[in-house]
Formats: sequence, structure tokens, C-alpha cells
Amino acid sequence: MSKRLIGGFLPLHLTADRHINNNVWAFWGVNDDNSLRLHNARSCLHYLLTANKVKRLWLPAYICDSLVSAVDNTNTELHYYPLTSKLSPRCDFLHDYLQAGDYVLAINYFGKNPDPDFLHLVNERRDIVWLEDRAQALSPATSTWGDWIIYSPRKVLGVADGGILVAAQTSCSLPNIIATSLTEPDFVVPALLRFEDHDEIHNQVWYEHYQISEQQMRVSSKSMSQLTQTLLAMINPAKLCQQRQSNYRLLAQAFADIAFIDDLEPNFVPLGFPIQLRSADQLWQGLCKQQIFAQRHWLNLPSPADQFSVEHQLSRELITIPCDHRYQAQDMQYIIEVLKKLL
Repeated sequence: MSKRLIGGFLPLHLTADRHINNNVWAFWGVNDDNSLRLHNARSCLHYLLTANKVKRLWLPAYICDSLVSAVDNTNTELHYYPLTSKLSPRCDFLHDYLQAGDYVLAINYFGKNPDPDFLHLVNERRDIVWLEDRAQALSPATSTWGDWIIYSPRKVLGVADGGILVAAQTSCSLPNIIATSLTEPDFVVPALLRFEDHDEIHNQVWYEHYQISEQQMRVSSKSMSQLTQTLLAMINPAKLCQQRQSNYRLLAQAFADIAFIDDLEPNFVPLGFPIQLRSADQLWQGLCKQQIFAQRHWLNLPSPADQFSVEHQLSRELITIPCDHRYQAQDMQYIIEVLKKLL
């Protein structure tokens, strides 16, 4: 007989079927058997490194410092590898330095897969374990290339938490850990406050909460919240993908000369519209004054600046202009007008 609590105040009544074909779980090919779902993506990477006793991990020199924290308290040697000026892995370097059994993580920057030369290297070097970081990718243009896939749905869908580790190959065994339930609700507050602020007039309030929440995010064995898991089962990503691509095309047509990505008609789903220019900081400040909050990926790289000058220069020159599914054509037109005045 069940000993569950009976009565008390009613909980949120959110229900969804994870097995239907038009939600995020199905779209990403994630199920209970092939995935580990934790509070954030760095925790997924940490437990993979620990469970598989990984000796050497290679990370791209252009990377968020939060993911590097996944290597802390493991016995894994951390190494960085260089990238091209278009943020694709330097295959010549990897070819010379990789050893059998190494783990290599590569990022689908701004939602786009690395270039064909890298994908050829992946197919050629089956003695390497390849980690495909899709934190910025709602839907890459081509099929899976990694042995493992890492998702961070809060980066592309606005849910409050969540990291997903997917075993893309049947030979990959998921880390066997006992995930603990979330008991602190603070991580939900920024998303909830922004959701309730329909007119977005209290942005300073929810953005401060967001900054605090990001600073408090740690590697842990905490599971992804039930709230996020349910919301992902309720979101149909198809329309979101179409809107992102449509918005991107409008910006690409207007700013082809400073577009970081050459594809003006993307077959991938973009995180945003990255542009590259020397006066990036000045432009970013001008956009903020106009209430257009572009992103900087990433200003403070953890890789040594003296060894990876290309990557550190890109960190100073790239700005990601918002073009996600929240916005329509008229919003893009406003952004275009503001940008042209500032450039």
C-alpha cells in the first residue's frame, strides 16, 4: 500500500507524454535508457570522466570556464587544443598530439557542426572517444558525430536547469551514479520572475537573480528538476527552429560583411547571429543602452592567452546578436536599424 502523503496544498499540475514524437526528448533522441540527466551539463561531464577513469581530456581553447570546472576533483589531465579563425578544431594539431584512449570534446559553436575536415578525423580516429557538446545547438545540420552528446537545454530553451549526457553509441555505458533530488528552489527564481514579468519592465530584478544563480551553479550529483523534465516533454521544437532560422536570415542579409558564419541560409538552427569586429566592446555597450542585450561568448577564456592568441582575439571580437524564437521579423528590423546606426 502506498505511503505517499495525502492532502496538503495542491502541486503544479503539469503533465506531458515523453513518448510523443513532437517534444524535445523525442527531437533529441533522448530516452531513459540512453541518458543521464543532472542539474547542469558540467556535472554530466564530471561523472563521465570519473566513471570512465579518463586519463586525458582535450578541450577547445575557446570555451566557457564553467565547463572546465568539470575536470576538478578527477584524475584526468586537462589539455587544450587550438581552433581555426572560424572556430573549427585544428585537425593538424589533433593529428599530431592525440593518443589512443584520449577523450576530445568539440563544440557545435552557435549551433553549427565543425567543418568536414574535423568530421573526417572523427571517423578516421576510432581509437579516440569523441564528445559532442551541443549546449548551443538546438538542431545541428548533420547527424550525430560524437560517441557521447552533451546537452544544456537551459542555454537554448530557457528552462531553469538541466544537463543531459547521451550515449550515442551502443558500446558506451552511462555512469552509474545515484542522483540526488533537488531541495533548494533558488535556481527556479530567475526563470519564474522573468516569465511573470510579461512586459519586461523589471529586468534588473530577474537579471540579478540570474547572475546569482549562475554563480552558485556547481558540479554535483543533483538530478535535473522534475519541472524542467516535464517542460521539455511539453515543448514542440519544430516551430522554434523555423523562427530562429528565419530571424537569422534577416540579419545575415543585412550584415553579411561582418557575419562570423558564412552561411546566409543556415541549414542548422542558430543560437544567435554572431558578428565579428574590432570594436566589439564599444558596439556591445551601445546595444545595451538601446536595451538590446547581446551575448559575449566568452570574454574570459580559461586557456592560456600566450599559447592561444587566435582564440583570445576572437573572444574580444565576437558578439552574438539575439535572433531566437522569442522574436519576429519586426524585432529583427529594429535590431537592424539600431545596429546600422551604431556601426
